[in-house]
Amino acid sequence: MKKHVVFGAFIIFSCSAFCFEAKTSQEMLLSYIENSTEMKKLLIDAESAQLNLESTKIDNGFDLKLSSGDVQLSFGSDGETVSAKPSITASLPSVLGLDVSGSANLGLKDGEFSATDISVKAGIDIISSAQKEREISLMKAERNFLEAKRKLQNQATTLESQFYNKIISLLTDTNSLLQAQQSLYDDSI
Repeated sequence: MKKHVVFGAFIIFSCSAFCFEAKTSQEMLLSYIENSTEMKKLLIDAESAQLNLESTKIDNGFDLKLSSGDVQLSFGSDGETVSAKPSITASLPSVLGLDVSGSANLGLKDGEFSATDISVKAGIDIISSAQKEREISLMKAERNFLEAKRKLQNQATTLESQFYNKIISLLTDTNSLLQAQQSLYDDSI
């Protein structure tokens, strides 16, 4: 009975080795790492940190807002009238909170163009901690991204070590099985 169990285990092991697609250890390692839920979570965290960093860099960039405002078209007995109140705002927060905006009332009546209520505004922070706060937020975002990348790399190294330890364990068990089979074979002769 013992002979049949060992022989059956050997047949199953041999068949499984030949029946499944042969893969290199590198392919198996990559598959092992890709299928790790912890690795997937850390990858999402790293991607999120990268997006946050890019968003922070954009927030510290140049802002430009264009608006057509209210546009009115009038058709009446006294002719056609078109009026609009467009505006533009440009800001550069990284340069002491520089902010420039402008607006005007524009009109077109019977082919005559008019511009009224033209205004231009400029603002700048003379004493402001905004620049330092932007630098700090950018440094924090960079640090969070680097920490997320480091966690991802550490997890990959840990998983690689676990993978090779499992391979060693499997090969040790296989070696023990083959030695037991050889011993059984030697005993039966």
